[in-house]
Amino acid sequence: SQPLALEIIESFRSFTSALTDQSHTGDDDRDQIPNLLEYAFDGDPATNSRFREGLPILPILTPDGSSFTIQYLRRKDSLARGLTYELESSSPLLDGSWTTASPDSTATNSLNADFERVTATFSTSSSAQFFRVQVELNEE
Repeated sequence: SQPLALEIIESFRSFTSALTDQSHTGDDDRDQIPNLLEYAFDGDPATNSRFREGLPILPILTPDGSSFTIQYLRRKDSLARGLTYELESSSPLLDGSWTTASPDSTATNSLNADFERVTATFSTSSSAQFFRVQVELNEE
């Protein structure tokens, strides 16, 4: 026989197990960041965690002359956890108008063993445009 090594990852259910509201939209710490986004972006659902190690956990948009960047945190093992991250854009900011955004370039930088920072760069357009990182969980 051979030894069997299993890697056990924290599920969303275990991440929220000590909370009063364990739903995706729950916000026990009242920092206006729902549990699902705390899980996806390295937050702590029990304490106000808008920042982790001095960096904001929510996506950041930074203008730079003729371009701008959007940065967000992503779990390295997101697929194993059933998490998907989708960068979306909308010009009119109406329900049903969000589409997958196509950046000019995308880069990832490892932050630690669990998270990486995704940086998407876009050329500046003449019309108003809105962006979001849509996070979904399909945990079995």
